[in-house]
Amino acid sequence: MDMQNKFLNMDTWFPETIAVYFNINHEEYETELIKRCVEIQEENKERGGKNWVSKVYNTNNIVELKNEKVFKPVLDFQQKCVEKYSDDLQMMYGDDNYNPKLLGSWFNTYFKNDFQEYHLHESIISTIYFVTCDKNDSRTIFKSQRYETHPINYGTDYRPAGRAFYEPTPDKLLVFRSHLEHCVEQKTTENPRITLASNYL
Repeated sequence: MDMQNKFLNMDTWFPETIAVYFNINHEEYETELIKRCVEIQEENKERGGKNWVSKVYNTNNIVELKNEKVFKPVLDFQQKCVEKYSDDLQMMYGDDNYNPKLLGSWFNTYFKNDFQEYHLHESIISTIYFVTCDKNDSRTIFKSQRYETHPINYGTDYRPAGRAFYEPTPDKLLVFRSHLEHCVEQKTTENPRITLASNYL
């Protein structure tokens, strides 16, 4: 059939955008970040968050990292990346330009056999910053809100279903919309895997 006079447009709806940034200054303060995370964990034995299946140590609602001087360089880096993310996507808040503001930050410490089940965040934009990890450490996994019931694949960048896997490296920042479900696969390596998580409104 000749579609020349019938085809109008092919629209791509409901995409998800995960941005990856690298902090070229990470090595300057990695040691201090790790040291302070260890100190905080020794000072605060209680885990943040409730009703988790996994037992990963985190400081959510226990210690506010934006009040800790040692985390300021990373949070400043994150802020610039989040602003670039929202600018590149031309995000609006109602009829106004969207100006993301840091709501809160915490860290997660994974030891061998730890994992994190799928979850989402109740904010607009969220970030994951890798402070330290082993080579071939447990990956962060994002999944589509759509479940594909048949083995359909696409030969383009349009991927409405499936999962996305991100290898951790110290200095890597992931920026994504907070409604996107994500998890961390079970850790099999020996040294701690520490990440900073942040939410923005």
